[in-house]
Amino acid sequence: MANGMKDSKTILVVEDTAAMRNIERMVLERAGYNVIEASTVPEAIALLETVRPDLALLDINVAGASGFDVVRAIRAKYANPEIPVIILSGSRFETQTVQAHLLKPITKPELLDNVRALLPQPAAIF
Repeated sequence: MANGMKDSKTILVVEDTAAMRNIERMVLERAGYNVIEASTVPEAIALLETVRPDLALLDINVAGASGFDVVRAIRAKYANPEIPVIILSGSRFETQTVQAHLLKPITKPELLDNVRALLPQPAAIF
């Protein structure tokens, strides 16, 4: 678990470019999130069999497949409550199937602002 936080939210990152995936993982872990990673669509779908992420961050074009294949797998397996999805892509497109669409390249604040908007952290209990 990231930073030893036992109540951290888990984010599935699906990105076929290793450098980009590592940056996304580091940014999210430093912000206190647990991160599970996949570099291919089949790998991501296999992870969904054993882990229920709280949010998915998906590259739209992943090694000859589509990030929307992962969206369909998430929606089929975890329809209620719905898992929020953020799509990353190099071009604009319209879709109603995800909660956010970010254009690459993204900044650290842009990534974290969108994640935090969809995954509010619980308030500290004193």
